[in-house]
Amino acid sequence: RPPFMHAKALVVDDVAAIVGTANLDARSLRLNYETNVVVYDESFVAEVARAIQSEIAAAIEVDPVRWRNRPLISRLAQNFCALLAPAL
Repeated sequence: RPPFMHAKALVVDDVAAIVGTANLDARSLRLNYETNVVVYDESFVAEVARAIQSEIAAAIEVDPVRWRNRPLISRLAQNFCALLAPAL
């Protein structure tokens, strides 16, 4: 659902914030040269924590029962796309 935030953000013990584009996989870290930054600024960390909480509040929880019972066409499409994951 919009708005969709694709950034990766992490707050550690309200002391540090890590923000960036990198996923924790070999492709992001070695091939795509994506990166993150670690910030030790109290006000910045608090703002990142607020942004994360705002995103969580707007999120829709995935219901495991509904997920398992999703339409066959969705499952087939997702499994087909998973085959392409190593090439993406």
